[in-house]
Amino acid sequence: MNAAAIRELSHSQSRTYPISLNERGMSALRKIEGLEEAVKAISVEMRGTIFHQKNGKARFTPRKKPLTTLERTKLAIALLIWTSILTI
Repeated sequence: MNAAAIRELSHSQSRTYPISLNERGMSALRKIEGLEEAVKAISVEMRGTIFHQKNGKARFTPRKKPLTTLERTKLAIALLIWTSILTI
C-alpha cells in the first residue's frame, strides 16, 4: 500500500485525549528509524507539573526526566502513516 492510498477518516476535534510517553515509550519509538523524530515534531515536552492550589496559587513540580506529550489521535495517525511508508 502506498501513502496516496491511505483513506482519510474524520475524527472528533471536540475532545482530545493526551498521552505522555516516558523514556520507555520513546525508547520503543527509537527502534523504528525516524519515528521518534516524527512524533517529537507533533508533540510538546513536559518538564514538570503545575498544581493549582485552593488558595489560587500555582505550584510547579519539575520532573527529573521530561515527558513527551501529544494527542492520542495524532499518535495513532503518525503510527499508521509511518507503518504504511515502511511497507511501500
